[in-house]
Amino acid sequence: MILPGVAGIESINQFHNQMYRDQSRTGLANFENNIMRAECDAAGVMAGLNFKADCLVNRRGEITDLYAGPFQATQAAGVQEAMEHYGIPYTTGYDLVVSNAYGKASESAIAFFFALKLLKPRDGVVVFICDAPEGQVPHYVFGVWGTDYGGREYAPKPQGYVHQLLKKLIVLAPYPDRTCLDLVCHYEDAVMVKSWNECLAILEADFPREARVAVVQDGTMQYMKSHEANSGLQRG
Repeated sequence: MILPGVAGIESINQFHNQMYRDQSRTGLANFENNIMRAECDAAGVMAGLNFKADCLVNRRGEITDLYAGPFQATQAAGVQEAMEHYGIPYTTGYDLVVSNAYGKASESAIAFFFALKLLKPRDGVVVFICDAPEGQVPHYVFGVWGTDYGGREYAPKPQGYVHQLLKKLIVLAPYPDRTCLDLVCHYEDAVMVKSWNECLAILEADFPREARVAVVQDGTMQYMKSHEANSGLQRG
């Protein structure tokens, strides 16, 4: 809310730069030793934030857990429950991953990056569901602001780039929006469809026999637990 929420652009840039400095101290599921989390806390203290309400939601957008009080205490309590609430067993090597951008549909690229963690490297197919009638939020650091320029960390994706990561990317977007791919790939590298029936027809042609499939209900909020905790996902 404070950092990077309403902070100045230089502070926001500095905050995001932490991702490149020490990856052992950043990243999803790194709750105990996360420098970005520590900076959020420090900014909240400096701004005088003294009360906050946090909640966990289910796949219908309903509140399942609610925490209110001093912001550091509510966040710590919420994290303890969220580790199970949003966590899935470590697993990878899937032929097909269907990843839905739900909790943060207006930052839908997160669901694509999560899908890559599950996918068979360079030989898998991702169906990336982006149902965001309101479009994507402008990202002031990584986002694009024109044909070939953007925020300080914006890196245009050349045509063909995504095929270094996977065989095919299908984007299911009832309200097609080029900006949902700004952080993912060149627009021409994705197969855009508006309905599940269109998507299914492509998948049936690509996978005429069995395939190992992962379905991620919310690729913007879920995370994979450590490899040691692996117990496998349900296969389809």
